[in-house]
Amino acid sequence: MFPCKVKIEQLDKTNTKVKDVDMKGNKPLTKGKIKKVASKEGERTPYYYLGGYFENNGKPIGDFLSLGNSLKLEKHFVQHEMKKSKSSLIDEKRQDPKKASMGDVYVEGSVIHFAPHDKCKLPESKWAKVLKDLKENFSGMKAVVIINWKIVAADEEEETSGSPEATPAVPEPVEETPVIEDTVSAKVLTEDYKVLLAEFKEAQKAEHDVDVVKLLYKEIVVWRKNFDKLDKAAQEKLVKFNASCEATLLEVKKIIKVDQNIGADVTKVTAAVTNYLSTDDHESAEALKFKAEAKGLLVKLEKYCKFVNAQKLTKKCNQLQEMLAS
Repeated sequence: MFPCKVKIEQLDKTNTKVKDVDMKGNKPLTKGKIKKVASKEGERTPYYYLGGYFENNGKPIGDFLSLGNSLKLEKHFVQHEMKKSKSSLIDEKRQDPKKASMGDVYVEGSVIHFAPHDKCKLPESKWAKVLKDLKENFSGMKAVVIINWKIVAADEEEETSGSPEATPAVPEPVEETPVIEDTVSAKVLTEDYKVLLAEFKEAQKAEHDVDVVKLLYKEIVVWRKNFDKLDKAAQEKLVKFNASCEATLLEVKKIIKVDQNIGADVTKVTAAVTNYLSTDDHESAEALKFKAEAKGLLVKLEKYCKFVNAQKLTKKCNQLQEMLAS
């Protein structure tokens, strides 16, 4: 996997201190990255798309597409571009989450495959036109998007759909260590540490996005790898930060584990409560078995909810407790 050459600061139209990414300059860069992806068939690489990003006198003249690993862009798209946000890279009034997409791109059989992120709101019906508009970036290769168990091609090409069995399998992404993209220096790592610490505190105190917490874990791993690249003199200045990052990494692991447990236990407790309520006699041995199972799971869930401050789920647990008491 290779790093994304476009920095988030270059995409931020609200940042007047940094020159915006140029359409003419970005196009050959994207074509080059597409060729690089094609050279390693089946290997997944992140992509970032903003429809109508390039403008002339306020009118859209082109779409932004870039490839490569960037934890900052990946996290930003999940948090701000694929949903309405005041922190969008585009002016808040003109931002449209339905024109933003992030996910993975890979090549199989000389065909470019786009696999959008679960939170992508770009409608399935719009993808054919998007692929057609981006065609000149693809160096003559056919491109498709895999969405809702369908393969959608560009407007001028056929669209195939069908059952999951008829659709080529989409390989699962391989967990990789993110590419380090920032210059390794004590100053940069100090600034990055402050950002990571703020993000961790946010994950602890509020309802958090599971995907964002996973990205935070990756970012801390990258920070510690960067720390290892510093000379001893620079490392000595950041010893406390490194120890803090190590402790934070363990806490983030716990949050991720709790998130996984919550998902599994919510399914189990919902089924147990449903089974209990569906019995004709709530005092029967079968009903009491379901009730005891549900109560045990609710105790676990409430502890998990308290750990990650999941307020909405806590309310749901309270509602389920009331249903069991009725």
